[in-house]
Amino acid sequence: MPLLQERDGFKKILESYENEATVNIGQVTNSRVRQLEEIVEGYHQQVATLEENIAEKSEKLSEVTARAQLVKIRSSSKIS
Repeated sequence: MPLLQERDGFKKILESYENEATVNIGQVTNSRVRQLEEIVEGYHQQVATLEENIAEKSEKLSEVTARAQLVKIRSSSKIS
C-alpha cells in the first residue's frame, strides 16, 4: 500500500511539473510573439518614413532635372 501511495504522489508531482512547464512555455511563447510584433511594427514605421523620404527626394530630383533642362535650352539658344 505505501508503494502505491508513493507512486501516486510521484505521478501528481510529475503532472504538476508538466502543467507548469506547459503554462510557462505558453507564456514565454506569447511574450516572444508580442516582442516580435513590436519589432515588426517598428519596421513598418521605418519603412513608411523611408518611403516618405524617397518621395521627397524624387520630387526634388524632378525639379532639379527640369531646371537643368531649362538651363541647357537657354544656353544652347544663346550659342546659336
